[in-house]
Amino acid sequence: YDKNIDEDNYYFRFIPLEGVGIDYACDILTADEFHKITEEYFYQLLISGILLGLILMTALYNAAVYYYKREKEFLYYALMQIFMVTNLIFMSDLVDDTTKSDILQYDMVNLIIILLATLFVRAFLDTSKYLINWDKALVSILIFIVFDMFYLLITSVSILSTYHLYSILVISYIF
Repeated sequence: YDKNIDEDNYYFRFIPLEGVGIDYACDILTADEFHKITEEYFYQLLISGILLGLILMTALYNAAVYYYKREKEFLYYALMQIFMVTNLIFMSDLVDDTTKSDILQYDMVNLIIILLATLFVRAFLDTSKYLINWDKALVSILIFIVFDMFYLLITSVSILSTYHLYSILVISYIF
């Protein structure tokens, strides 16, 4: 590199590597490449911020409705939205890589979301009164989720996450 001959700016980007034995790799980028990556990252953060803001606004609205009406389904829904914001923060680049790598926190947030969603469905549809068979199924799902939470705390492994059972729970809510 000679300052008089080569006047281009170069940027370094450190990329975390997992499972390779090396903590980070380094990319050398030209100014154009760097600005392209920065622009893509800006739009990703902009969309994430808009979505997080919308979800937080609806969470505050549902919390206010719960405060005035004292109906528990609004509380379950508001808490579920707050934990969904936490989940989106984990999924986006808003937290550093050391926090992202803590899969125990991520799985626990997902389990809490499913727990609150199940409680919301039970309360909103009043399944204990109108849909007794579905209520038994929802109670068994609640028991399994609580068991999985304790299993996650003890072994640092979630059954729902390991075996990709989240989609089965979502399908059961649809039908």
